[in-house]
Amino acid sequence: MELGEMLAVFNLAGLIIVAFIGWTSLKATKQQVMELVNRDLAEVRRQIRISMKGLDRVQDHVADNREDILKIEVNIVSMQDELESMSRKLSDFIRDHGPQDEDATDENGDETPAGPRHLYE
Repeated sequence: MELGEMLAVFNLAGLIIVAFIGWTSLKATKQQVMELVNRDLAEVRRQIRISMKGLDRVQDHVADNREDILKIEVNIVSMQDELESMSRKLSDFIRDHGPQDEDATDENGDETPAGPRHLYE
C-alpha cells in the first residue's frame, strides 16, 4: 500500500470516528433536551391540573351561590304571598270590625271619624 492510499484510509477512518463521536454526542444532547422538555411539560401539566382544580372549586361556589340565590328568591316570593294574604285578612278584619255606620259614637259619646279605624284604636 502506498502512502497516499494509507493516508486516505486513515482519513476515512478518522472521519468515521469523528462522525461516530458526533452522532453519539448529538444523541446525548437530544436525550438531555428531551428530558428538559419532558420535565417542563410535566410542570405545565401540574400547573394546568392545579388551575383546573381551582376552576372546579370556583364553579362549585358559583353553583352554590346560584342555588342560594334561587332559595332566597323563593323565600322572598313566599314572604310576598304571606304579606298579601295577611293584607287581605287585615283588610277583611278592618272592614268587618270597623264602624258600622257613619253616625256611630264611641263610649264617651264622641262621634268617630268616617273611614277605617287605625289598628291601635
